[in-house]
Amino acid sequence: MGHGFRKELIYMLLELRPQFLRFPGISHHDEVDTIIIEPFVKDVLDSLEFARGSAESTWGSVRSAMGHPERFPLKYVAIGNEDCGKEFYRGNYLKFYDAIRKAYPDIQMISNCDGSSRPLDHPADLYDFHTFHCAFIKMHSDIFFQVYTSAANLFIMKNKFDRTSRIGPKCHNTSAGFVSLYHYSSLASRRPRILDTQKVLINYYAMILFQVFVSEYAVNEQRDAGKGSLLASLAEAAFLTGLEKNSDVVQMASYAPLFVNDNDSTLVPPALLLFISNVLVGHNWNPDAIVFNSWQQYGTPSYWVQTYFRESSGSVIHPITISSRYSDSLAASAITWQDSEDIFLRVKIVNFGPNAVNLTISSRGLQDGVNTAKSTVTVLTSGNFLDENSFSEPNKARQPLFPSQVVPVESELPNAAEVMEAVLPPFSFTSFDLALDQYSKLVAEM
Repeated sequence: MGHGFRKELIYMLLELRPQFLRFPGISHHDEVDTIIIEPFVKDVLDSLEFARGSAESTWGSVRSAMGHPERFPLKYVAIGNEDCGKEFYRGNYLKFYDAIRKAYPDIQMISNCDGSSRPLDHPADLYDFHTFHCAFIKMHSDIFFQVYTSAANLFIMKNKFDRTSRIGPKCHNTSAGFVSLYHYSSLASRRPRILDTQKVLINYYAMILFQVFVSEYAVNEQRDAGKGSLLASLAEAAFLTGLEKNSDVVQMASYAPLFVNDNDSTLVPPALLLFISNVLVGHNWNPDAIVFNSWQQYGTPSYWVQTYFRESSGSVIHPITISSRYSDSLAASAITWQDSEDIFLRVKIVNFGPNAVNLTISSRGLQDGVNTAKSTVTVLTSGNFLDENSFSEPNKARQPLFPSQVVPVESELPNAAEVMEAVLPPFSFTSFDLALDQYSKLVAEM
């Protein structure tokens, strides 16, 4: 958390799932040598006991005295933040990993190192796809800035995990074995000659499938994002459809940052100005999902994109193909989800281009057809792809040709059917929710 455990934070934490704590023993500018890291490890274990320990334990009793006898459902610990490649990260990581695994074997641990570009050389349950490179931070040259980028780049990254290896068991199912395996291979790596059996262990370790946590992503290039533009949100939506389709390896994702106080005009240290000058417009960081002051708030288009994915957790992913001359500017995913009454086939499509696109959407595998009366279509778009919301126009009105707002607009879908015609407005995010009675194996085509 980085903020301690003050009493007022307890109430903010009550409903958070999952929760993340970061204890790297490292900051952006300072590192603690692994030789003297043990006091930091103890501090971490004390903090975890505060969150997870019984009300009779040393630190659990402190939590109970503060008004929360129940344990917090802490499930994840991210060890570090943008620290992979630093001199003491690997050594410190292993100290924290071993201590936490021994005390809390069910906690899932997240490595800072990006396992999508090369195999990890240390045990983990998930790796953080949040790579970063900056001149004032000493890092390996192959670590670079990926998740805060331009709209075009993030749109292209929608296919990032399509070719991720699915070989090997999921890491969190065999983590106890990883510890001994890792230590065996690490000892071998310090010797001038590695035995064949040790090579086999190292190679096997590299084959293990790690789960992905996309801990931060956003379009923040100033010309694209501003303080939260439609264009930025569409690129983020396309990226999310890719994560959704690869949810067998991508376990979690979180947009960043979430909140900003509109009165925030924090000065950025001079060392950072060169790096983030393209994102500074009054606030310390732009854009953000939710903007507030002492009495108002509004959601940026990026916030509203998130609402399209709120039913994705626990849903069923279906294959989807796009055949269109505009396919290079389209991104799509298909899921089935259900509320308390109905089952829905949801087809989400991002049109990242300047042209309206006419499509025929065909769904194969429906058993009893589509309930037209309960089917809907929801569209996020605007007259200008750089439109933003604001306090004066929290749901910015569009030009007469496009009467919607830069918020999702839901309407009935009278032509809902297994095969139906659809028009995607330029620069738009559209969700078709087809109410179903039953379904078997679904395939969506466009």
